Amino acid sequence: MISTKTMARLSVVLLLFAACTLGLAQRAALPAGQDAGQTGRPESPSGGDPVCGPRCVQFLLKWYRDEEADLVELVREMQWPELESGCTLDALSSALRKRGIETYAMRIPPEARLQWPHPVVLHLKSHDAAEAADAAGAMGHYVLWLPSSSRAEARVWEGLSGVKTYPNRLLGERRSGAVLLTSPIAIDDPEAAVAKGNRSLAVMVALIAGGACSVWLLCRLKYVSSVLHLFPFFKETKRCGEEPAQ
Repeated sequence: MISTKTMARLSVVLLLFAACTLGLAQRAALPAGQDAGQTGRPESPSGGDPVCGPRCVQFLLKWYRDEEADLVELVREMQWPELESGCTLDALSSALRKRGIETYAMRIPPEARLQWPHPVVLHLKSHDAAEAADAAGAMGHYVLWLPSSSRAEARVWEGLSGVKTYPNRLLGERRSGAVLLTSPIAIDDPEAAVAKGNRSLAVMVALIAGGACSVWLLCRLKYVSSVLHLFPFFKETKRCGEEPAQ
């Protein structure tokens, strides 16, 4: 008689087989000349991979420790028995910490640019508004931002689709805002993961705009004052309660 553990493992294997088959079919459907490294749009919420969370953990274990982790065991640990519901960012973080990789979960705005020396787990939103309104589509998709990214472009590992390159602006629009920093050592300054360039530029623009408004107001006040002094009525008007000079 087949044990419960064996049945669980068979279920996970069948799910992984279906995911890989779907991923290969999607890649075969790409237009001629488009490969995994070509710049385009980030994957759909599931990316054709219902186990994108455990797959990210598997990639990170290979990145940090050159360890070939068993994907089936990771799926059982992180998603069983709700295989089709995906995994949470907390489950992803726990699996990494359990294996000696430090993490820090945070939220960043769409315009923020990452500048972290290690891979970062990103949660992507849906392309399709109708799909995003659906409970399953709202789950999104986990990918990995890679530290070889530049100021203009981001290199992203998308599991079955491999590594792709996207403009930072486009990737920012696709992020849900939730990210998970990873590091081989304790993360003491998570704010360092967000580039300060955009924020500094915004402050500088605000200061310039404020200074220009101040100069404009002073010029206007000076102009109004000079015009009012042309009329004797304003020159001779006394303050309320002021005694006439003797």
